[in-house]
Amino acid sequence: MFALDLALVKSFEMHIVDALPNGASPLTIRCLDKDHDLGTQRINVSEEYKFTSPGGTLYTCYFYWNGNHKIFNVNDEQVGGCDSECYWKVQEDGFYFARRKDDRFGKLYPWN
Repeated sequence: MFALDLALVKSFEMHIVDALPNGASPLTIRCLDKDHDLGTQRINVSEEYKFTSPGGTLYTCYFYWNGNHKIFNVNDEQVGGCDSECYWKVQEDGFYFARRKDDRFGKLYPWN
C-alpha cells in the first residue's frame, strides 16, 4: 500500500528565472527541504535554475541579490501549489509566480 501511495504523488519541476535588469549582479539561491539541501546556486540575468522533486515535498528557498534577501516556501498551497511544474520570476521589485510557463505571472512577494 505504501508503494502505491508514493506512486500517486506526482513529481514537480520548479523553475526559478532571473528576470532582474540587464547588467545586474547574479542572483544567489539556496533551496532545501527537511532532508536535502540542494546547495547554493548563482544565476545571471535571463538564466534559469530548475530542480525536480517528488510531490508532497515542501521546499524553502533563500534568495539574495544586491543587499536584498527573501525566504519563503516556493511550492506550498498558499501560492497555488504545483502540479507538474511551477515558475518563479525574480525581478527588481519582487517575486512573481505562475503555475505554467505560459500563464500570467502574478506578484506575490516584495524583496525584504
